[in-house]
Amino acid sequence: GSCGRDGVVVCSATRETSTAAGASARPTARATFPVSTVGAKQRELAVETLCREFVEQESSVVSRSEVKWYLRDRRFDVEEARRKLRKRVEWIEDMKPLPSDDDAEMERELGTNKAVVCEET
Repeated sequence: GSCGRDGVVVCSATRETSTAAGASARPTARATFPVSTVGAKQRELAVETLCREFVEQESSVVSRSEVKWYLRDRRFDVEEARRKLRKRVEWIEDMKPLPSDDDAEMERELGTNKAVVCEET
């Protein structure tokens, strides 16, 4: 990332695209994170602590990169990142899974015409 105004780190992901004029990179995602004064050793300890709690569980819905994202977002404040991660996990667990392709519920939902499934997708 690069340091922007007011001590905010700006991280951008890019995707290479090809056109008749040639290849170019265009932003696909952008996030800004407050600058942290926490040292590298403390940052790695924070990542490992939350990974043990959220990632290393058998039924984990959180990845190591997500733990790092939440820590950067909270200036490596472990308690704040933990709080936000718990809310995210609860939200995911509260979501009802989509029915499988051979499920009668899927057929019933398709019959409502709430959404149209395009052949191109």
